[in-house]
Amino acid sequence: MLTKLDWRGALVKAGIDVPDNKEEFAIPCPFHDTSHAGLSINTEKGVWICHAGCGEGRIVDFLEALLDITSNEALEMAMAEFDEDEELLDEDFFGNDPESTVIPNREVVFPFMPALEYPTWILNRGFTEQQLKAWECTVNNSTGSFIIPIKDHEAKLVGWVSRKAPDKAGSKYVYSLGMRTSQVIFGLSRVLKGVDKLYVTEGALDAIWLDQHGYSAVALLGIHMSNVQQALLLSKRPGEIVLCLDKDEDRIVKKTDGTITIKNPGLDARDKIQTRLGKITMAGMITIPDGYKDVQDIRDPKLLEQVLSASSEFLI
Repeated sequence: MLTKLDWRGALVKAGIDVPDNKEEFAIPCPFHDTSHAGLSINTEKGVWICHAGCGEGRIVDFLEALLDITSNEALEMAMAEFDEDEELLDEDFFGNDPESTVIPNREVVFPFMPALEYPTWILNRGFTEQQLKAWECTVNNSTGSFIIPIKDHEAKLVGWVSRKAPDKAGSKYVYSLGMRTSQVIFGLSRVLKGVDKLYVTEGALDAIWLDQHGYSAVALLGIHMSNVQQALLLSKRPGEIVLCLDKDEDRIVKKTDGTITIKNPGLDARDKIQTRLGKITMAGMITIPDGYKDVQDIRDPKLLEQVLSASSEFLI
């Protein structure tokens, strides 16, 4: 078993579109309102700089500021333990164009066998074996991780997400290396065009959970929604889009000047999505009850129905 510091993988987990086979690239700066690719990142040197003056430094500092996390949490995102059977790939899945909005038609090989049995911890959450098999979930027999295949809107495999067991250290979720989560909507190929309500979650397991209870659901695979994902959602022409995002806790952030502020990255991301969707389509959101983190956490079907049916329309 080897360990490496994978800044490319950490940036992908943070929702950044990382072009393959490029050590240095530019993106629009997430710290100010712009569409110009004016923030440069060098994954080999582990540094970044915003040419508009927002800041510069190490990628670990960039991740801290972007996600409102500690330096240890940022480093943890970049730590990758792997061997020849690990679910991280070095293959170039998606080409080299960071501005591309179309995933090339390339075959992705799924290296895992169908599961003979599922981990107890996932079944104890209420997921049925029938449901997990329907979504083609399996297990990495080498690491024990729970594997969810990710398919695009045409039901073509583009990668997978690995979920570590609750008792394992490190990042809970790891995406196959090179997979651009901002270019896909998990579960969209299973949704009928013109569906009455389309429930949009953050994580793949949340979408699988809602589907198990009879709701048409998809996942953004993160807290942000890209332009590509927005277009994909609208392509299904749903009667209403209902956001079912996680209930994130406030975080106390200490700035370099010593001042302290309270931030909630989940709420900030939700507000941006609300503003965008509310201007172009019928859209609403649910309120996760106190004591619950996300829709998957709501095990009572009656309570889940109440929460989903009480969605409120955006007020823009």
